[in-house]
Amino acid sequence: VFDEFLIGLSGLTRADLPPGVLIASGDVLLIFDHLQLSFQRGGVIGVAAAAPLETGLRHGVYVHGDTPRVRAYLHKPTADELKQWNAIHPDGTVQIDTGLIWLDALTALKFAALTRAEPIAALCRLLPANGKAPDGALNLYGDLVLPLAQSTTFEGYLADTSDGAATPDVQAARQVIWKRLQGTPFSSERLQPAMFIHF
Repeated sequence: VFDEFLIGLSGLTRADLPPGVLIASGDVLLIFDHLQLSFQRGGVIGVAAAAPLETGLRHGVYVHGDTPRVRAYLHKPTADELKQWNAIHPDGTVQIDTGLIWLDALTALKFAALTRAEPIAALCRLLPANGKAPDGALNLYGDLVLPLAQSTTFEGYLADTSDGAATPDVQAARQVIWKRLQGTPFSSERLQPAMFIHF
């Protein structure tokens, strides 16, 4: 999978890929034309592709308005949530999160700095255990991408259980993440055509 991503992304030029970090999911094969991608906007840029509604129920789904800005990020939504957000296109597809996420240099530094915050470092097992092990874990999509969408509310984010229980330890980490990432621009690039295969 890594080799396929490397081949697919190797055609990106410095003009397409300014300083930053590109995150790729290790359990997805994404077949696409790299000429469709450009990471020129600041902040976080997710890469979306059309996929059947059933696939969207198990992954993240991007909801857009008339601009590339992400209006809502639905993490493992129900079919009713997809309908409520008008996320289902006439052909029955949704704009799925392909697992490719771009962080510009400033945002990458913000993400890295999060690991020094005590509640986050504890959940990521970056601190020595002082008795009780932390309860829960963090997930890139549900904990770091979800709070960036325009429609995400603080209360909804704290209570989100799409990737596990919202334990007190997880909620303490989310409070720090929310505070530090608020205002980070979040948009997406859409691949059309593309093939998304999840292993």
